[in-house]
Amino acid sequence: MAALTCRQVGNDFFKEGRWREAIDKYTDAINLDPNDHLSYTNRATTYSKMKNYTAAIRDCKKSIEIEPKHIKAYYRLANSLKMLHCYDESLVTFNTFLGFEPNNNLAQNERTQVKTAIFKEKLQGAQVHPALRILSWANCDNDPLSCKARLLAATLEFNKGNEDGKNRNVKGLIEITEGIMLDERCFIIPSSINLAVNTAFEQNKALSPTLSVRATILKYKQRLAQDGWDSVLPALATNIRAAFLIGYMSRFTPDVRNIDQGIENIRRAIELASFATEIAPVATDDINSIDPILKITFLRTLKVHLMEAILIKYKRNIEMIDLFDKVLQLAKEVIESCNENPISTEDTISYCAYYRGHLEEAYGAIGSAYNERSKFSRGELGFQERDLKLLLESVKNYEKANEYFPSDDPKFALFHYLTASYKLMIGGCTLHEIKQHAQKAKECEKEAYPVFGNYLGDIFEKSMVFQALEQLKRPNNIASDDKYFLPQACHVSSNSEEEEQRFIREYEARTGGTIAATMDLSQAAARANAEFLRNGISIISSDKQ
Repeated sequence: MAALTCRQVGNDFFKEGRWREAIDKYTDAINLDPNDHLSYTNRATTYSKMKNYTAAIRDCKKSIEIEPKHIKAYYRLANSLKMLHCYDESLVTFNTFLGFEPNNNLAQNERTQVKTAIFKEKLQGAQVHPALRILSWANCDNDPLSCKARLLAATLEFNKGNEDGKNRNVKGLIEITEGIMLDERCFIIPSSINLAVNTAFEQNKALSPTLSVRATILKYKQRLAQDGWDSVLPALATNIRAAFLIGYMSRFTPDVRNIDQGIENIRRAIELASFATEIAPVATDDINSIDPILKITFLRTLKVHLMEAILIKYKRNIEMIDLFDKVLQLAKEVIESCNENPISTEDTISYCAYYRGHLEEAYGAIGSAYNERSKFSRGELGFQERDLKLLLESVKNYEKANEYFPSDDPKFALFHYLTASYKLMIGGCTLHEIKQHAQKAKECEKEAYPVFGNYLGDIFEKSMVFQALEQLKRPNNIASDDKYFLPQACHVSSNSEEEEQRFIREYEARTGGTIAATMDLSQAAARANAEFLRNGISIISSDKQ
């Protein structure tokens, strides 16, 4: 009876549009009676009103588990799956619902919409932007640290911002930037972005973005003295978010001058965010009551994006060593901030504050910077070589980044491919170990494919790994006593470490122990691979020896 009372109070809150209170009461009812399927369904309906479709899906499935004939839960589940673009599972669920109510016109119409969406998806295929490929995921109730959950949440937030922008809602700019900070792969350039920025500037009375940082700070100090903090905060926050967004968008242009402008805009956002934290009133103990721009983790997110923008510029001109130093310095600051403020998913603040995502970006940027720095050209010979000490630093940081990447993230696969490639160049490890990196990358790529498509494609590093590992053939300039070693080493490496060791002992017996005692498989592979890269021609054969 107590559970029924709580559910009825929740229903009253629902009718008044008091969603949060309604959810609390439905939760109370469930705690009192875990088999109250009606409370699960009602809470799911309330979550849908709040656009929390992942939670709605979870509650609908629980309601159906308790009472498989509760048809309302099927309809709510199908609708929530549709809103998350999980069309295949939505269609199955609509079919189940219409099996109970075949004459329900509303469900019939919605099923038709889902079928149309599935048809369009098949036409678009792999051309669909990764942010929209969330439609391939049926199970949305996921680990919040997974790449799947992060991109899903980011896409929903980003799209909500676009709609708010079209409706001239001042929250549009906030939601668009939050989506990008959550996972930038949600980003698609919509026409409503400029509208969202302009709306925020108009309604929040923000200062002109053409003012210098110094002049902007001076004017906000004056406004603070005249009108108080509540007048300054929304305007200043608009300037910060707009500067970040303009800077972020400039990364997608081929013009180096635009990249420079983007870097300056993100720096502007950082300076203004630092200023905001200096002049803000004393923070309360409740972190969720603080505006996001005042959080340390928000500033850290801006630094992550500045680091990425500078890295893009450095890759276009690796002679600019000062950019290399700036990337490393920013990465160091991000890592230190993560260590000092290890925010996790258990803290109820926006995902952009979670430290794992920032650590993976920081170590990945260091690895990429060292990767670029390791390259040098021999112009007179027409080929590029590597500084192996710098390349080793790249490998170490890629491996460190992979400690924090979720296993369903394409970058997790990419960094394993890179690690395998560069270890092959450097030597010092067995081909079996390198092959394990490639295998792990292939497994991850398969898991990430439903959303990102062939994200890695036929990139040079990936093809180099497979060619070198699977088809390695002895180059002509390797000593004659390696005729047996290299082809067999390649074949053995695909099996087990024990077989590798057995092969090395066999090789020692064949050569009198003069070479194998000091040469492991990776050293032989490194020699062969160096020749492969130096010649720039195929020295491989598909024949297994």
